[in-house]
Amino acid sequence: ILCAVGQALRWVADLRAAASKPLLRFLAAHAADPAEAARLRHLSSRAGKEEYAAHVVAAGRGAAELLQEMPSLSPPLGGLLELLPRLAPRYYTISSSPSLDRTTLHLTVKVLREPFRDAPHRTKLGVCSTQLEGAAAG
Repeated sequence: ILCAVGQALRWVADLRAAASKPLLRFLAAHAADPAEAARLRHLSSRAGKEEYAAHVVAAGRGAAELLQEMPSLSPPLGGLLELLPRLAPRYYTISSSPSLDRTTLHLTVKVLREPFRDAPHRTKLGVCSTQLEGAAAG
């Protein structure tokens, strides 16, 4: 896909999906803080398997959150984009009829905002539904 960086980060890459172990190793290689690098390497190791499952997978920690938590991370954008999963399509119900008004489209969207199943102290937010919720009509 050929697009601008901003478009790739907004429309193609899933920055909020749980970070993969290869992504953690990549981020570790680009951490200026040795403690942050060690933490990421541990999470991606066999010894850190349970902690990875709890801290990353169950809690839904993605690249965006890890980059915020660990300020010394400075990964090259190209490598980061290669390791980020692609956004999955979101399907919504059109709840308007073109026979009533051909110029208007109404969507029915459930805004996702709920506790993570295995990390109830954290809130899972819908990737698109929370953006749509904040969008102005029109």
